[in-house]
Amino acid sequence: MQSLTLSPRIAWGIIIILGAAIFLPAQDLPAQDTVGCFAVDQYDMPRACTFLEEHGSCLWNALDSHDTCWEGADGFLEHVGCEIGVQVDLLACNFGMPWRLIQSVIS
Repeated sequence: MQSLTLSPRIAWGIIIILGAAIFLPAQDLPAQDTVGCFAVDQYDMPRACTFLEEHGSCLWNALDSHDTCWEGADGFLEHVGCEIGVQVDLLACNFGMPWRLIQSVIS
């Protein structure tokens, strides 16, 4: 039976990510304030977004927020904070997808 061991690189990576997540100050990411999705129909009239458009909007906002954070970052630790922030935002979009699907089916 093989024992489960982590390579030193993976172990250090986990330690660095967890340490950064704990000790870096929280940053407001501007795109997180964007609520909803904007879509127009074939006649350029506003319409409700589809399920996939809402998910795409969430992903796009996460990437836009990363770009804004990256441009305003000053130094290595703030850049690391931007990278961690975009990963958290992308995970939140993807983990929230089943809940949005359930809500769109119910409503």
